[in-house]
Amino acid sequence: MMLLDPDQVVEEIRPHLTTLPACIAGSVVASGTYGLPVTSDADIDVFCYTEQALISCIQKLVDHHFQIDERNERVWQRWLRYGLSGWHTNSLKLRSPSDSEVNLVYKTVGRVPMNSLASVLESFDFGLLGRGYDLYTQEWRDMRTFLFPDYDIEGPLPLMPSKRDGWRSGFISQYNGLREAGRYAKYHSRGFDLTLVKDDLVTGYYEIAVPDWKTLPRAMRDQWIASAQEAIEAVGPQRLTRWAEYQEGFNSSKVIAFIAPDAPWGVTR
Repeated sequence: MMLLDPDQVVEEIRPHLTTLPACIAGSVVASGTYGLPVTSDADIDVFCYTEQALISCIQKLVDHHFQIDERNERVWQRWLRYGLSGWHTNSLKLRSPSDSEVNLVYKTVGRVPMNSLASVLESFDFGLLGRGYDLYTQEWRDMRTFLFPDYDIEGPLPLMPSKRDGWRSGFISQYNGLREAGRYAKYHSRGFDLTLVKDDLVTGYYEIAVPDWKTLPRAMRDQWIASAQEAIEAVGPQRLTRWAEYQEGFNSSKVIAFIAPDAPWGVTR
C-alpha cells in the first residue's frame, strides 16, 4: 500500500473549500502534526458547521472533479430534494482526482451543531487529534497546549479531558466500549504513541470488569494494568480490530479476557 504525505492530501482539498464554514481535522491532520505518513486508503475528514455548508462543500468538490461514492449517490440526491434527515451525524464520502477518500460530516451533539473548530476538536476521543484547519478563517489551530497544559504536546497524550474522567471511572457505553478498542488498534498501526491512551482504556475496562477494583491495593492495580497493556501489544492491532468489529455487544470482561486471557483476576472468555 502506497504511503502519502498527509500535508499533500490536505492541500488537494483545502483550496476548493476556502472561506466556507467548515474545518479539516482528524487522523490525516494528526499524521501531519506528528510527522507520520498516511496510507493511500486513509480518509480525510471535513466537518461542516451547518447543513448548508455540508451541501455547499460537496457541490464545490464535485465541481472540481471529485466523485461521490456510488453507495452515497442516492443519499446525495435525497438531501438535495428533501434536506437532511435529522440524524445527529450526517456524512457522505467522495473520491478525489488522485483517488483519496474524503469524508464530509455535519454533526450535532444534543441537537446543537458542532459549529466551530474548537467544538469539533473537543468532540474527539484521543488527545493527539487536537489540531485542525479552519477553512472559514484560513488558519491552523492547535488546542493541545490549552487542553493538556501539563503535558509535552510533542509526546504521548491521553484521552481528551472531556472523555478521560468518565472513561477512567468506568462510565463506558456499549458502543464506545467496543469502538475504542478498534480505534486504538487503528491509530497504533499508523505509528502513533498511544502509551497514555492505553493506560486510560485499560483502567476504564478494569473499573467495570472487576467489581471491587478501587478497593484493591494500588500496587496490585498497577501490576494488572501493566499486564493488560503488554497483552494489548501482544494481541496485535489487526486482530484487536477484527475482534472489536465482530462483537455483538460490549462486555468489559470480554475485553479483558481477550487481551489478557492468562491474567490472574479470574475473568474468563
